[in-house]
Amino acid sequence: MLVACDYDGTLAPIVDNPGHARPIRESIVAMRALAELHATDTAVISGRSLRDLAALSRMPDEVHLVGSHGSEFDVGFESDLSHEVRSHLATLVATLAIVAADFPGSMVESKPAGAAFHVRRVDAADRDRAVQAAIATAAPTSARVRHGKRVVEFSLVETDKGHALEALRDRLGADAVLFIGDDQTDEDAFAVLRGPDVSVKVGCGETTAAFRVDDPESVAHLLARVADRRSAWMSGGNAPPLEDLSVLANGSAIALVSPNGDLCWLCAPRPDSPSVFASIVGGDTAGYWRVEPLDGRRVNDQRYVGDTMTLETRWNGAVLTDTLVAPDPHRSTTRVVRRLLATTSMRVEFAPAATSAAPIRCGRSATTRSRRGVVTSPCRSTRPASSGRSRGIKPIQLPSRRSPPIRRPAPRARSRSTSSSITAAKSIPTATWSAAPRATPTGSGRRGPTA
Repeated sequence: MLVACDYDGTLAPIVDNPGHARPIRESIVAMRALAELHATDTAVISGRSLRDLAALSRMPDEVHLVGSHGSEFDVGFESDLSHEVRSHLATLVATLAIVAADFPGSMVESKPAGAAFHVRRVDAADRDRAVQAAIATAAPTSARVRHGKRVVEFSLVETDKGHALEALRDRLGADAVLFIGDDQTDEDAFAVLRGPDVSVKVGCGETTAAFRVDDPESVAHLLARVADRRSAWMSGGNAPPLEDLSVLANGSAIALVSPNGDLCWLCAPRPDSPSVFASIVGGDTAGYWRVEPLDGRRVNDQRYVGDTMTLETRWNGAVLTDTLVAPDPHRSTTRVVRRLLATTSMRVEFAPAATSAAPIRCGRSATTRSRRGVVTSPCRSTRPASSGRSRGIKPIQLPSRRSPPIRRPAPRARSRSTSSSITAAKSIPTATWSAAPRATPTGSGRRGPTA
């Protein structure tokens, strides 16, 4: 995971004098805490020169610094510029200085591969004229122009924060990126985010970011919360102990069932294939298959059936039986059967991982038995479209009909109870259906309804 931020207006408040912009201490602490976590990197991508960014931010060595909108990744960048670029740079700074002399309060900031023309302290009535004069004066240098918050950036090197973020992602091998920024130049970074990435805009104004916070103080709180949640997740804070998980196996595939009845791990069609369900290591976004009573009652008992790998999970009024069907030697498929008998209303959430490469075929129904007979209604679900990588891979079949238990040696039958709380999924689309039972007269000899 990569957590990257802009500097001015994000980690540090906007001030009239750019040389006085100091970062909020709590943001520094949170960035350091994130950088010290395993498989987690942090970075600051700024329009400032790398030298100024390092001097002002005083970020620890664990935080990657990128200056000049992605032009500077390493100290000494300016020495690699061609003679022509350095000549244009001298001309650009000199001409902007002439414009600044005509507009009191304006200021020119020289950078290794460009310059910034600040108009924050220029009289409000003259700001637009000052900006237009600076752009017209810099036109002969062919510098790229970017508009920021009361500043105009001129760059002689073709780059932006989007390219910088992509370069960092590739260099660090990040699977997910959180980027926080406040300026128009940060929109280039928002534009390259995809998949599980998250974008956060600071302050008002139009944006393509998915989320928004008010100010740099809110950024500090957000980073602290991300650091806490990331630390808890990396240490397995909410994961059940490994010895409390139950194993389903059929000689070809392996699945894990949590103490509360969730199917939380399954790779198919082989144990080394991409995961279909992996909530035990990646949370709900990694995929899960959840069965739970609507009233939130807890599991009473969980045990294997005899000497088989068939697992029963029991609540008051409900029994869930899980089996991995014996593999078909002629087909590369994995078949999972989850049979639910219940006299209480149950919720089923089927949410395979959105990034799973294996296509899924799911057959199921909800059946309610009553004195008048049996009524069966199909249960519809949706699943994120599988990517093109899934082409040529055999589908996984998830039938609703009951399959015979697998007669294989299994761990000794065990019984246990759990106090784990059950929470609903919030982060990814799921297929959810429920069945409300009808009352069965006492002494009728009928079994409870099946959902």
